[in-house]
Amino acid sequence: MRFDAAGNFGNTRCMVALDEIADAGRREADRAHRLRLEGLVEDIRKTIEGPSSAKEKVAWIRELLAVQGYRTQG
Repeated sequence: MRFDAAGNFGNTRCMVALDEIADAGRREADRAHRLRLEGLVEDIRKTIEGPSSAKEKVAWIRELLAVQGYRTQG
């Protein structure tokens, strides 16, 4: 709550601390990263369970990782 110079409560906008904004941004970024990783793990799980050969599975998993920006050695 904010008060004017006379000590009266005024109709002013609530102020938000910059730390709160930064924390919210970090939480949202962490959430987005977690969701992306969960999707990647699910895609890899489906690939492993699939009917293709081991060589094809490895190639597909490497492709999934590359799309997400991860490097693989081959």
